[in-house]
Amino acid sequence: MKLIWKHLPIITTLFGVFFLTIVTRSFASPMNESKKVSSDSQNQNYLSLVSVRASEITVGARNTRYYFTINIPKSSRPLRKVNIVQRGGFDIIRFNLSQIRAYGINNTRKEIKITEIKPELNGQSVIFDPPVEPGQKLTLVMGVKENPRNDGNYLFEVTVFPEGKLELGQSLGIGRLRITSIF
Repeated sequence: MKLIWKHLPIITTLFGVFFLTIVTRSFASPMNESKKVSSDSQNQNYLSLVSVRASEITVGARNTRYYFTINIPKSSRPLRKVNIVQRGGFDIIRFNLSQIRAYGINNTRKEIKITEIKPELNGQSVIFDPPVEPGQKLTLVMGVKENPRNDGNYLFEVTVFPEGKLELGQSLGIGRLRITSIF
């Protein structure tokens, strides 16, 4: 019994280090995995959805902006239209049409003229004339009056339509926004 009491500080220290290692790894793993997914999605050679993020992720936050960034490689055709449609989440997010902007980012950032914004079921279509030229990243900044009242994952399908007569779009996949509660 004296042997246990003698080595108790060493045992508790080892247990604490072991416990902290387990806890730290359980929290660090998702961060590392998301970084891998993010870096793979930023391949410069493919038309792709690079990221979806928000200026504020707290429930009910007002005057928030959502950023949808699309890579348009040089090998792509110019983009005429982008559809962003909500596919998941407890609340329906309403975009403020007067607060939708587009920016092209190559070596510099320049505003891209939006010709028309058409409301879609649970989303928006943004139309460009002239079309967005390849060889840059397109960022759509979409203002919302306020974030949803319920926390959770909010999913958006992003589809692009190249310049041309056919109305065939290419889905770039689903982007996810995580809206969180402070309570």
